[in-house]
Amino acid sequence: ALDLRTGKEAWTFDLDVLSRNIAYSTEKDLLLVPCRNLVVWENNQWVNKSMDVRRGKTNKNAPGRMRAFKGSDGSIVWQVDTHPYHRPHVIHGDLLIDRSGYTYNLTDGKRALRKSPVTGQMETWSFRKGGCNHLIASENLVTWRTGYYDLEKQSGTTNLTGLDAGCAPTLIPAGGVLNVPNFGTHHKRNRMTAMALVHRPDNPSWSTYYSTTEKSPDPTGAPIRRIGYNFGAPGDRITEDGTLWQRIDRFRRYDLSMEPRDKLQ
Repeated sequence: ALDLRTGKEAWTFDLDVLSRNIAYSTEKDLLLVPCRNLVVWENNQWVNKSMDVRRGKTNKNAPGRMRAFKGSDGSIVWQVDTHPYHRPHVIHGDLLIDRSGYTYNLTDGKRALRKSPVTGQMETWSFRKGGCNHLIASENLVTWRTGYYDLEKQSGTTNLTGLDAGCAPTLIPAGGVLNVPNFGTHHKRNRMTAMALVHRPDNPSWSTYYSTTEKSPDPTGAPIRRIGYNFGAPGDRITEDGTLWQRIDRFRRYDLSMEPRDKLQ
């Protein structure tokens, strides 16, 4: 690290893992250095420890390594080695979001928790992202090529269908306007689109709610405290009282069985 005013060396750290993107929090004075999958420096070369030898390619779900350094002196604040840390990362206050929608605490690197609208218990959370570009974040939205995630109400992912935006950072929220200035990709597209959108509070927003996108989330065994089912709705939504209303559409078959406890709350 170099002193911004003088250009002189402030501190150094010998990296033992390959990191292609770093991020810095001015508020917390934390420098984030992630390694997506474990690629280490051995015998004067980078060695991919996440290589699936049988298949001959990298296991994209293999754990990597992520560190946070104190920006002022280069000391290690925390280190975690439990997940694939998909770069680049978004720093949003005390929240850290990777490219695939997994969330972590900026202060300790552990998975971020939120209160479940269904069980009332704390749970890890992530959201499903599509498209070829990385995330862009504002105070209330996280966007990507094909849609956005609602950070304000945590109501889920909303896909913007009917347009073909570009693979570069595309959906840009700024000044109350969602700008889509870039269009076109290396794929053949017949709906190349550039536009600007403004918020309409009177226009209901429908989303797809995910408690997590992980294949094997830790089961809490917590009972359902509150949930709503909306028959024929175009999507899910969380209302002002915090109730999650999930859609029951006619295109899917549902097998649902609920048994109340001795006392209903």
